[in-house]
Amino acid sequence: MESQGKGTKMNKAMTAAGLLIAFQLAANPLIAQDWAIQTVDPSVNVGYYTSVALDSQGLTHISYYDAYNDALKYARGTGEEWDIDVVDADPPWGDVGWYTAIALDSNDCPHISYYKSTGGGALRHARWDGSAWHIVVVETGYEKIYSSIAIDSSDYPHISYCDEPPGDLKYAWWDGAVWHTTIVEDGFCSGYCTSIAIDSLDYPHISYIDAWEDDLRYARWDGSDWQFASIDAPGFYGDEGIMTSLALDSSDLPHIAYTYWITDDLRYAYHDGAHWQIVTVDSDGCTGKYPSIALDDEDCPHISYARAGGGFVLKYARWTGSIWERTEVDDQGNPGFWTSIALDGVGYPHISYGAGGTSVLRCAWFEGPMGIENGHDDRHSPAIPADFILSSAVPSPSGGTASIRFALPYACDVSLELCDIEGRRVAMLAQGHYGAGTHQREVTGLGAGVYVYRFEAGDFTETEKMVVIE
Repeated sequence: MESQGKGTKMNKAMTAAGLLIAFQLAANPLIAQDWAIQTVDPSVNVGYYTSVALDSQGLTHISYYDAYNDALKYARGTGEEWDIDVVDADPPWGDVGWYTAIALDSNDCPHISYYKSTGGGALRHARWDGSAWHIVVVETGYEKIYSSIAIDSSDYPHISYCDEPPGDLKYAWWDGAVWHTTIVEDGFCSGYCTSIAIDSLDYPHISYIDAWEDDLRYARWDGSDWQFASIDAPGFYGDEGIMTSLALDSSDLPHIAYTYWITDDLRYAYHDGAHWQIVTVDSDGCTGKYPSIALDDEDCPHISYARAGGGFVLKYARWTGSIWERTEVDDQGNPGFWTSIALDGVGYPHISYGAGGTSVLRCAWFEGPMGIENGHDDRHSPAIPADFILSSAVPSPSGGTASIRFALPYACDVSLELCDIEGRRVAMLAQGHYGAGTHQREVTGLGAGVYVYRFEAGDFTETEKMVVIE
């Protein structure tokens, strides 16, 4: 049934290391102080069903459900602040925006799939054209749930979802003129927790859970028919946070992160070109909730997820090519609901998620660099300073590019603002909740002149100058 390929760089590295049977785990790979955390939307009861994507400029786009206002919302990071739109709503009791998923087309315009429960129910698709949102009904009917979206090479959207009842796995696609829908697999509760990806031939691949058969399954279109595989029996009893997440590597081979409910573990399955391989990535307590996966340029997996025992904690794991590294990203305010991960141009993870029982929407991202060896890296020291520190820009004078470091004795809210000599803001270099330790921000593209940067953290405030010459 499955395609026979040469395997990927990641697969070969795992095999060469003899790690198909047992994987070494590093407990503290990416030191906590290298993560920046921001509250994107502090409104009450937002942060449900978050989904994240990064555009060609590295800017963050997030779709999510606002449960207080029963609305589909969208947040876009500008580099300095978050712009938030209400994409679709049907007040006062519209319930618009369940199971959102976001993907960007070649013009960096967002496409969002989601479910509207009222008015007979409908699976909907929203698209931003650069000036306005366009919303269409893909299929009417109640309980079009667990939607996932991907964009093909023609910028056409493809959506997987569950049609409940009876729970069929369904697939919808836009051909440039109309929407088409089809049943991929029928059966009672057979299409839960879907995730879709599009391969190099624009063919869909879908991971999902057959809840009735207790089966993690995978379906792919080969150009003439659907091919299926049963991968694992993870257990599914409608528990919170049980999900699948699918990504395709450079050889179009599937990689799936999922919750193994039976032992409350995070598991990862991938096809090596001949067989499915299954790995337990994290078994520390009640973990593996709300998993999301992305692959880097080396086809190595990065996974965001939550540990649920004793309150939620947002966690992150990545395969380095030789070991799995794991870290706790955020443990403040019960975070880690509905995680979604995307990688930027240098392979750093960005994660959207709900916190405080999904009462607020947050975004966390790694500031780099990756590849920390022996617990040390020369740009972000793991040492915790005794006091707040703002360092002078290096170099200064500069030719328009410089680095500014600051250090925190404890985690707190930070702002680092760059202004011209007249006090006009040039850039917001840092804003949000940062962990204890040393952080570095880069300044580029400045014209000649004298600039002032102002640093605020907790009750600490300090101002420095930097000079830029031609």
